[in-house]
Amino acid sequence: MRFVRAILLSLIFSFVGSMSAWCHENQPNSIPHAKQHLQHFVLTGDTAHVAHAVAFLKIKNKEIRNDSELQKLIERVLAASHKIDPLVHKQLLEIVREFYHEDRIKFFEYTLQLHNESLEVGDSETAMWTAIKIGNIFFAEQGYPQARKYYKIAEQQAIIGNDIYGRSVIYMNYGMIFEKQKRFQQALAMYKISMNYRLLSDRFIANSATYIKLANVYTFLNQPDSSAYYIRRAEESFRKGESLNLVFDFPFSLSFTKSKLCFLLKQDELAFQHLHRAKLHALKLKLFPDYAEASLAEIEVLEQQEHYTEVIAKANDLLRFLKTHEMTSAMSTVYLFLHRAYTKLDDSARAVEAAEQFIQLDDSLKKSEKNSKLAIINSMSMVNESAKQLDKAKRNLKIIAINNENRLKQRNYAVAFSLLSLFSLIVLAGLFVYARKSRAELVFIHKQLVFQNRNLQQNSQELNQSLLVKDRLLSIIANDLRVPFSKLLALLMQLKKGIDHPTLLNPMEKTLTESILLFEDLLSWSQTDKNQNLFSPKKVSIDENINKIILFYLPEIQSRGIQIINRSSVVSTFADQNILQTLLRNLLSNAITSLSKTSKKGIIEIKTRLTGTGYVEIIFSDSGAGFPTEIIDDFEKEVVEINHSGKGMGLALCNSLAKMSNWKMQIDNESNFGGARIIVTVPYFIESEYVETVAGFGQLKLESSESLEELKHLKFYQVTEIRNALKKINHQNDPLIIEWMRAVEAAIHLGDKINYERLLLKMEKHV
Repeated sequence: MRFVRAILLSLIFSFVGSMSAWCHENQPNSIPHAKQHLQHFVLTGDTAHVAHAVAFLKIKNKEIRNDSELQKLIERVLAASHKIDPLVHKQLLEIVREFYHEDRIKFFEYTLQLHNESLEVGDSETAMWTAIKIGNIFFAEQGYPQARKYYKIAEQQAIIGNDIYGRSVIYMNYGMIFEKQKRFQQALAMYKISMNYRLLSDRFIANSATYIKLANVYTFLNQPDSSAYYIRRAEESFRKGESLNLVFDFPFSLSFTKSKLCFLLKQDELAFQHLHRAKLHALKLKLFPDYAEASLAEIEVLEQQEHYTEVIAKANDLLRFLKTHEMTSAMSTVYLFLHRAYTKLDDSARAVEAAEQFIQLDDSLKKSEKNSKLAIINSMSMVNESAKQLDKAKRNLKIIAINNENRLKQRNYAVAFSLLSLFSLIVLAGLFVYARKSRAELVFIHKQLVFQNRNLQQNSQELNQSLLVKDRLLSIIANDLRVPFSKLLALLMQLKKGIDHPTLLNPMEKTLTESILLFEDLLSWSQTDKNQNLFSPKKVSIDENINKIILFYLPEIQSRGIQIINRSSVVSTFADQNILQTLLRNLLSNAITSLSKTSKKGIIEIKTRLTGTGYVEIIFSDSGAGFPTEIIDDFEKEVVEINHSGKGMGLALCNSLAKMSNWKMQIDNESNFGGARIIVTVPYFIESEYVETVAGFGQLKLESSESLEELKHLKFYQVTEIRNALKKINHQNDPLIIEWMRAVEAAIHLGDKINYERLLLKMEKHV
């Protein structure tokens, strides 16, 4: 027994050892090894070792900053990181962000993305520091309102995470903004709050930075004693934690602040020594903006002391430095110093030259503001805020939808319960009434019902009378108002010919024409609103309708000097009269409007053409400017755009009318006259075609007999239901099926029941 136990224990230890070795083997122990894991993920999508590789690379972050190949690989992994754990995705963002430490815009982009993800997962510490970094980027680009906004977000996250040191950093940044805006009292208050938090966090090296900020503000407030006190405190704090080497720019800040204090105490020689020392520290630490700031301060003091020759020498040295390091924003201030110095030395030529350089550079800086880094990162921030608001709105809408759904369910349950209770009560009450009430009471109830029925009949008659009044009103609009307006328009045309200044009547002419069109469109669509089954196809003469609309617009055509060419042949179609007239009228109106925008007299041609496949093409061509490319590209979109001037209902609605009638409409710029062309394809109507085409259905086949079964069970007088059943048939562009559907439509329209039944029987044999 002991022997078996020993064997089992040895097997278990061997298995555990082999698994440990396997796991250790798959842990990345070098940067090339980590690369292999990431490349394996990109090629196969296997996420087994991605987390270990990313964690290893995060530790080696400083060593991989200059590895461009690894940078591209990590960005590819980041692009496919929806397959990876969110924590790994966050680590990837932190790594990629460090690659772009010198590219402020890219660094801003990844920091913003990392900030958003930290907020989503509730990582208050990362959210706080990323918000501080974003605010610092805005601060460096002088975007102080945006910087303050992100510092406020960081402060909220610091409160959530109870981060004392983070709050000290945030309040110091508030103070720096106020200091840049020369609001020194507010800056002083913020720095003191920051110092209180820093003392609680016990970071001596960090305290020195706040002390030097306080000393600097006191120099601006002309309080040298307070400034000297905080300079001593800063030096003491710096010496206590100097080995940490966290505040690398402290030597510059200390020397620069000491120079300001010495100037305040009128110790100019010592002040210039500190200023020179500050410039040396700035160059050593590669703090080029700080070097420029110290140099400008030195030039300003020399100008105040009226040492204009030294001002010119120092300014020219600084100009060369700024040009070398492409710091154009500070160059305009230097040119201003040069202008004033040359003016004081009576060197007018160089003073003018410096002024011109200042103006030119200032204009250039203003023009480049729109393309500056601040504008770019501000746009990115606004897009990010918009995306956040959109996500928030979506979440709120989803919550509202869920709440509404729950309320609806509760209401439905309550209604169902109420109805059930009411039904039970009614049944019980009915039984009780039936058992207890006498015949006299039942007769009384009957009389009440008769009385209510009479009231209902009276209300019904009143409603019918209201409908008759409405129809009469529409008739008045159609006849009594439209015709006088048309006559008035014709009279206006004659009047224009007999006066010296006919153009004075153009506004009146335009108003009358638009009013007539408005009557037509209102009448047509009010009828549609009145009866949704108004679509009533019948045999319609195309050429007669074309002649009618030409006569309608003839006064306007003649007054504009437009040549109209009517080449329509005698041909008919099976269509709704109102829809065809509305379509033709709007197409001609649009052509007239298009030509009226050109200075030359135009041509409009209307013609019809048989296609040979049972269809007629109605073609409108003009000599105008043609359709813009975007109009032709977007024509297939079913968007109704009613012209605000009243000229027609737009091409999109014409297309909608055509589709409603199973017609085809297309537009292009292939007119023979160099302008636009519109082609409307409608079916060609032949007398008794629904009888003649029955014999041609020998090869007719439908995919399903469901629609045909529905037609068989409908009565012949159920016209609307028959038309709806025809619409459900999938004709697959088969000309025989389309022809059969047209024949059935014609039969029900003409009331030919025998032929209708014969068509159904013919189709039934071939399904």
